[in-house]
Amino acid sequence: MLSTTHHTLTPVSVVFIDSAVSDYQTLAAGVIPGITTVILNPDEDGITQITRFLTAHPHCDTLHIISHGAPGCLYLGNSQVNLKNLNLYQPQLQQWSIPHICLYGCEVAAGDAGAEFIQKLQDLTQSIISASTSKTGHPTLGGNWDLEVNHGLVSVPLSGATLKNYMGVLNVFPFSNYDTSGYAWGVQVVGNYAYVADYDAGLQIIDISNPTNPTRTGGYDTSGDAWGVQVVGNYAYVADRNAGLQIIDISNPTNPTPTGGYDTSGYAYGVQVVGNY
Repeated sequence: MLSTTHHTLTPVSVVFIDSAVSDYQTLAAGVIPGITTVILNPDEDGITQITRFLTAHPHCDTLHIISHGAPGCLYLGNSQVNLKNLNLYQPQLQQWSIPHICLYGCEVAAGDAGAEFIQKLQDLTQSIISASTSKTGHPTLGGNWDLEVNHGLVSVPLSGATLKNYMGVLNVFPFSNYDTSGYAWGVQVVGNYAYVADYDAGLQIIDISNPTNPTRTGGYDTSGDAWGVQVVGNYAYVADRNAGLQIIDISNPTNPTPTGGYDTSGYAYGVQVVGNY
């Protein structure tokens, strides 16, 4: 679904808008002329999409990211970027070479978690980071468009009319929940399913086609403690702490089955799959 609107032949500033944001079309239509707009595909990792674009357009100097957020956390594409997995993105983030990055997700820079996240992201990208410590969005919903952590004094890339008329905020609303049997340490959403690394309960697969009533579809109790998960095609790759990497066939989500695994020498807390590795 990645779509791009080029306002200049060589983009200098670019806005990435996550399609999970409510009424993202209004925001995209309201981007100031001269700034390139990219809509993130909901079925692909957001950092991967941004890295691919920046590789093809190496002269960008300001990157704006409009997405849902929480303290120390961004929601991009089908993935969550947070303190626990940020270092897994190091090879991609170090390719960005962007002087200034602006994060508009609600409260991304708030509190100790937010401050640590911003510092780590700055260390990995060597960029100046501006971000919000409060709700981002319409004032009637408690929001604003100020980046309280704003070292570069960059302006919002949206027209005044758009800021006035956009009736939303960029935080994550708890429409509902599902209390898994273990401790949910990691999750990836693909299509209508949430794949949960549920610690001592292994991999849990939750049907979220109706977000007001999520239901369990299936699960597999791994031999270790599931901390992280990434889904690629018909397989879930689980960072299983003391049992290393576990690979689960999820082609039938009602009956996931183990395919293979590798007992790493240490404790596996996170996983990322790139190509055949």
